[in-house]
Amino acid sequence: MTSATYQAGARAPLLAGCALFALAATPAWSATTAATTAATTTRATASDASSNVFDAKVSAPGDFAALDGPHDALMDVNLGERRLGEASVTIDHGTVRFKDPAAVVALIPDLIDPAAITAALAGPLDSHAGLVCGQLNDLDCGVLRPPVAGVILDEDQLRVTVFVNPQLRKAVAEGATGFLPRPDSGLSLASNFGLSLSGTGSHTPLYQAQTRNVLALGSARIRSNVALASGFGVLVDDLVAEVDRPDQRFSAGLFWAPGNDFTGERRILGAGFETQLDTRADRERLEGTPLFLFLQQPARVELLVDGRLVDARYYEAGNNLIDTARLPSGSYNLVLRIQEGSGPIREEQRFFVRSAEMAPLGRPLFHAMAGLLANTRPGRPVSLERQLYYSGGANVRLSRWLGVEGGVTGTSDKAIGQAGAYVATRLVRVRAIGFMSSAHDHGGLLQLASGDLGRVQFTLDLRRVASRSGDTLLPLQDGGFGFAGRPVDSVDPRGGSYTQLTGNLGLQFGPVTMQVTGFYRGQAGTRDYSIGPSATWRLGQIGGLQLTMLSDLQLTRAGMAGFVGARMIMSRGAFTTVSSGGGAYGRGADGNQRARAVTNVSSQWQTQPFDDAQLALTGGLNRDQAESSLQGSASLQSRFGTARADVIKRLGGDFGYSLSIQSGGAARGDGVVVGGRDLTESALIATVRGRGGAFELLVDGVPRGRIINGRSLPIFLSPYRSYKIQLKPLSGGAIDFDPAPRTVTLYPGNVAHAVWTARKLTTLFGKLVDRAGQPLAGARLAEGTEEMVTADSGWFQFDRGAAKTLNFVRPDGSPCAVALPALPADKDYLSLGTVTCS
Repeated sequence: MTSATYQAGARAPLLAGCALFALAATPAWSATTAATTAATTTRATASDASSNVFDAKVSAPGDFAALDGPHDALMDVNLGERRLGEASVTIDHGTVRFKDPAAVVALIPDLIDPAAITAALAGPLDSHAGLVCGQLNDLDCGVLRPPVAGVILDEDQLRVTVFVNPQLRKAVAEGATGFLPRPDSGLSLASNFGLSLSGTGSHTPLYQAQTRNVLALGSARIRSNVALASGFGVLVDDLVAEVDRPDQRFSAGLFWAPGNDFTGERRILGAGFETQLDTRADRERLEGTPLFLFLQQPARVELLVDGRLVDARYYEAGNNLIDTARLPSGSYNLVLRIQEGSGPIREEQRFFVRSAEMAPLGRPLFHAMAGLLANTRPGRPVSLERQLYYSGGANVRLSRWLGVEGGVTGTSDKAIGQAGAYVATRLVRVRAIGFMSSAHDHGGLLQLASGDLGRVQFTLDLRRVASRSGDTLLPLQDGGFGFAGRPVDSVDPRGGSYTQLTGNLGLQFGPVTMQVTGFYRGQAGTRDYSIGPSATWRLGQIGGLQLTMLSDLQLTRAGMAGFVGARMIMSRGAFTTVSSGGGAYGRGADGNQRARAVTNVSSQWQTQPFDDAQLALTGGLNRDQAESSLQGSASLQSRFGTARADVIKRLGGDFGYSLSIQSGGAARGDGVVVGGRDLTESALIATVRGRGGAFELLVDGVPRGRIINGRSLPIFLSPYRSYKIQLKPLSGGAIDFDPAPRTVTLYPGNVAHAVWTARKLTTLFGKLVDRAGQPLAGARLAEGTEEMVTADSGWFQFDRGAAKTLNFVRPDGSPCAVALPALPADKDYLSLGTVTCS
């Protein structure tokens, strides 16, 4: 604050001095009594042996009487520890009055009823001086719980802290809220491509070349996935135009349309509309249960799951919507550990649910898509069927624990309607769905998953489909080719009617983990099942050695198989060896039994052949119940892409091999780069120009690669996110560059280009004198900042780039210059000695 504020702050000790001055004029024995009173008019009495009574009146001397009454002051207005601004107040014997209450209320954010707050702050307010925190009062202080609004006045610190009832303040979300800003990267292309080759013995090798491209302009894009595969020829997986609006997406072209839980998705040539959360800046938070927390003052809040710290940050005073983006999926008890100011730590327990299967509270999700079915057939890039396909549905969350969903999927010949509910409690999550078709097919599913059950975890998926015709519910798409492992039909019910059950039950007891897994599928004429327990026991870890005991048993339609053994992991420097061994037992459906010692030994060596590259060589021996084989692989990851080669030689059998190469590229109007790892649908090109040496690129504080001046680094990043990027110099010496973080927002296909200019500086040290040899003090460097001024003795130390002269401005405004020698490019420091400014 200003000097006027400092002068006002001297009033309190000045009043105390006036009181002492008045007391000094009274008899010593009477002053002792009067000293216990405040600096206001009081009356004290005392008696002696003769019962004489004397009165002592304490008041400010005449010259200081004005300070003992109402007085004005300029105060800082705080909300908790957050300073909002300044306000003029009148202070009078334990009360405080704002001269402009409406202006004070305008400073307070997130008020539901500003008029009510203005009325509450309009009259004389209790200053609550006894609640000011200090050395003698640090427990019950700094907190006020008014019915509407109130203040705590700290006159010594010239601060008035305003408190508002939490019911009158809006909930505020910490971190990003609303929608991501629309990207401004212009026309750009994010592309990745790969090649794979595999074969065995003398058989004809199989190959596949694939390219994925996203051409984008802002929030609109065109996607294409095209492949050339042996046995198929050229295939177009999708070719679709998409446009994102704040929470909506429009699509048209060849794309995969959603289906239901019993038919899976289908590829169509058509159009679609859907609501989506991708463009929400708080997408992760919306998928979870909202957590509201009121804080009287700024506090550090830690989030713990099963005693494990998953997030910690500071929140402002008021109603806060806690950021739950880092919390895992599931339903469980969440512990909030809160420390407000210097007070004690308190804990609150909340039940939390996160599930992508439930829509966010208050934000129903819809979709509607229709078009012609598109198949996958050899020799034809796109194979259209004369069959209309459509899909529409809605997902609505009714409460924190209950959601409902429904939809219709079908073709020209059949419509399938389904409806269901999702319940998430602390102990278990339940999803139940039923369906009925226009052809009288029917069925349902029940899914269970454990919640907060401590050491116990389980999952269960039970579904039943009854097909009236005995055929599949909807036509299956031919061929097994899919991109990125995408199945043509996610359910793949080759028979019309079937019953299927999958489940898992796990128990954790310290270092021992036990689980039972099971699978059953029954349909016309066939039954298939598998069930059995398994257990792992980690015996311990010493240095780079870890030892674990293993066992499992499986009962299947084909027989029984079991294993008991151990796994050992040894790590030392660049070498890692994983070895396992034990006894295996098997019994076939024909009753034949077989027992055999099995083992697997694999060693890996890793090295960094050059910057931003990782080379791994692996070799091993595998002996199972059926055969023995030698295996080897080599993989290289670099800024140019990834490459991997694998070979296997079955002892007494064939020789097999596979090779894969994957890379990417990013292009926009001002730059094109090739390369990249962790390929996604959007990218960042980071470029450093000038002569600044080497830099490390940080993305959200995490190192993602090195850049040498004059070069560019492509980094592929996940779309629908905002990132903070900045440079960190790796070279020594002074460097002139912009170290401030920058924010880039990426949608699919967007390529952002961040350019920095860096300049290597040399530190110049010397003494500046005039022509008479006298030190030249206070001379400012003409091309520098205001701080670049010579000392009284003439000495200076400046960081400068390549320059031939140093131009100074003398204190009287006249210029002068110093000629410099040639500055070596690799020299960080140069002593100039005594130089004359002429």
